Amino acid sequence: MSEIAKQQPAQLVALDLDETLLQSDETISPREIAAARECHRRGIHVVLASARPLRSVAAYVAQLEIDGYCVALNGTVIAKAPDVEIVHTAGIATELAREIIAACRDIEHDNLFIETPLDYAVDHIDSDVELYIRMTGQRPLYTGDLRQWELKDVCKINLRVEGPPYQAAEQLKKWFGDRIHIVTWEGPWSWIEVLAGGTSKASALQWLSDRLGIERQRTLAVGDQLNDIEMLKWAGTGIAMGNAHPEVMAVADWVTASNDEDGCAIALERFVLQRSESR
Repeated sequence: MSEIAKQQPAQLVALDLDETLLQSDETISPREIAAARECHRRGIHVVLASARPLRSVAAYVAQLEIDGYCVALNGTVIAKAPDVEIVHTAGIATELAREIIAACRDIEHDNLFIETPLDYAVDHIDSDVELYIRMTGQRPLYTGDLRQWELKDVCKINLRVEGPPYQAAEQLKKWFGDRIHIVTWEGPWSWIEVLAGGTSKASALQWLSDRLGIERQRTLAVGDQLNDIEMLKWAGTGIAMGNAHPEVMAVADWVTASNDEDGCAIALERFVLQRSESR
């Protein structure tokens, strides 16, 4: 990353969704909408980049009433939105997916969940899957022993574990090395996301920037969680939310206000729309 003062005007801004652009009630405030639309009106590419499934991300693009590109499933899918036209995927090869699914049998877990660009399959229906159904309006394409499912176009393999996810994540890393990339989410029920090696929001944005002919130095990214670290480090200017994880703040060029205080809009106004008084 370069010093903020030396940055050229951004041509692409990448915005995380949950706890970044979205407030705690999962809505987008009027100020956030106005800032994103003004960027778009000026010809700046506004890219929503999320771990959420593609249709969910595209729905928020539609709410902003802009068009362009979005990144879903933690960088494994890029699509034109809001039309949901997939232009790039970075999935897990079928044979590797089979190896990972088999290895997960040796890790104590509560559910196994596979996501493809537009669908998903689960070992069984539980409260998390019901939440996913409500979020996407989709029921799983397949429910049952995932070893028996056609493992085609796999983007993410999600493992739900009880308690901290780190020991299981380290075991997967030991088994598969750089063939995989792991994202962890810690809570009462923790998740381990397994992606293809080298895949992240940053790799997706690099692909998209190359497609659009935009230099990395002319990009800005805003995020809050550990899966945003690569993206903030990659971008010409990396902005952490005021509610961000401490490790995210540590790699950021600047820390804005929280998601419930229009922090994303403040960053866009200050560094993209050049409203120096914004805070």
